[in-house]
This record gives sequence, structure tokens and C-alpha cells, in this order.
Amino acid sequence: QLESPYILLMLEDYMVDRPVDNELIDKLLMLMELYDLHAIRLFPDPAPAIAMPGVPLIGFQGLGQLNRTNTHATIWRRESLLEIIHPGESLWEFEINASIRSNRFAGGICGCWEPALHYVMAIGKGRWFRRALRSLARDGIHPDLSVRPAQTVAEEIRSEEHTSELQSLRHLVCRLLLEK
Repeated sequence: QLESPYILLMLEDYMVDRPVDNELIDKLLMLMELYDLHAIRLFPDPAPAIAMPGVPLIGFQGLGQLNRTNTHATIWRRESLLEIIHPGESLWEFEINASIRSNRFAGGICGCWEPALHYVMAIGKGRWFRRALRSLARDGIHPDLSVRPAQTVAEEIRSEEHTSELQSLRHLVCRLLLEK
């Protein structure tokens, strides 16, 4: 049972990749109280749809906006999150259905115009992304790969095809060689 009035919802497959600006997070919590907000998304994906007059840090996520709520880093008012969670729903179902259910909160779902928390996806399909492992290694962190293995180079290249990161000729050549 969580006692806090606020919850930071962030999936375990994301990894914070920079120091957290605690002063900024405190300002966002203050804005939640001041404007009686239900949630503030900490990463602008998608960006807010409507500016909040006099509040340059955040804007409103529009009613009916695709991914109005999702499982990216979001500070939620505890009661609001509990109201839109449905037992037995998968994370993917939550992302779709909670966006629709959050329309009952009208203007109370906001998002940051600029990232308030910097993070990267670190795990996909049960495996560490190689770029996340490289980032961790730079910080002297070495996960136990016998517990959760790393992607193979081929898996990494295939996953990049789905994220529009596959733009360079070098990646195309690598992918073609792996497929032969």
C-alpha cells in the first residue's frame, strides 16, 4: 500500500541516463498542487498540445490525444492513477485505454515541453540493449548478463529498424550482410 499522494510511473525497461534535476521535479510537484493536476508527463513524447498561460514548463495534453497517457515517466496523483488502472490489463492495453479513460480528467493531464527526466529504453524483449550496456559501463556499472542477456548485434540492428534510427548507409550494409 503506497502512502504517498504522488507516484512516479516509469517502466523498469527504461534507464535514467543523466543526473535528476531535483529542483525541477519539486517545481513540477508544486505545479501539480497549485493547479490540481492529475498527472505530469516528464518526457515530451508526444509534446503537450495546448500551452498553459503563464506556465512555461508544462502544457496540457489534449483530450483524445493519442498516447495522452502512457508508461513513460509520469508523475501521477495517486488517486487519479488508481482510478484509471484496470486489473488484468496489460501495459499496452493500459497505454491505449488509459488515454481514453483520462479524458474524464479534462485539462488535468499535462506534459513537459522539454525533458524533465532524461532516460533511454534499456531493455527490449527481455534483453539488454547494447547501447544501454555501453552507457552503464561508462559509469562503472556492469549488470549480470547471466540473469538478463544482451541483444546480439543482429537483434540490435533489427530493433533499430523499428525506431527510425536506421538512417545511415553503414547500418544498411550491416543489416544486408547479416541477412545473407
